[in-house]
Amino acid sequence: MSINNKFLLDDFSKIYDEFIVNFTDFNQKQNEFNAKIAHEIRNPLSIIRSMLQLVEKNVPEVQNSSYWNSIFNEIDYVNQLLNSLTNYCNSTYINKKPIVLNDLLLDLKNSYQSYATQQSKYISLKPCSKNVVIHADPIKIKQALSNLLKNAFEATKENALITISAKENKNTLLIKIKDTGSGISEDKLKTIFEPFVTYKPTGTGLGLSVVKNVIKEHNGSIDIQSKLGVGTTFLITLPYGND
Repeated sequence: MSINNKFLLDDFSKIYDEFIVNFTDFNQKQNEFNAKIAHEIRNPLSIIRSMLQLVEKNVPEVQNSSYWNSIFNEIDYVNQLLNSLTNYCNSTYINKKPIVLNDLLLDLKNSYQSYATQQSKYISLKPCSKNVVIHADPIKIKQALSNLLKNAFEATKENALITISAKENKNTLLIKIKDTGSGISEDKLKTIFEPFVTYKPTGTGLGLSVVKNVIKEHNGSIDIQSKLGVGTTFLITLPYGND
């Protein structure tokens, strides 16, 4: 290698390092700004809701208006959007701890069992054959898996089956959340993890983006397989062991 080429590589390396530092700092500041904006909007929104509830108490006949429930629905939607935005901004901060994967999955299954019964649906768990321990943020990894389960329930009808399964393979884990719902078309699959992209009438489009961010921060990956009229499977790959 010539001296000139070596200097060029050194310069490029320095520029690249500076770019990574600046980009990380910018990304963090942007997330902090978004979280602050969400907080500032949420406060007056809560006041508006309280004032409307006071009006409702003093003037009960307002409930007869077709617009009244719409106002509350819109307030709830904005709150949902703000919560999703906050989760999206905070998804880069994780606190990893040792977690027994089968315990986590059983806890998730149990938390959705009564919900499944109410909707006349079924939820099953196929745990790992080994008692695998992963290093993950217990709150965020549970949030990510819970979001996928919530999607599965929303995409299915009565008597549907939602299956949680896990399988170890050397130093990686494969977690699947499978449903027997309506499925997703190929064109929608291409953008399904992008922020603010939603194909549900009341969705914010941030749920799956949060899931992807959380999995990525755990050095994992997420994929989706779906067939119209058959169902959808989310596949999460996570490292375990000395990660």
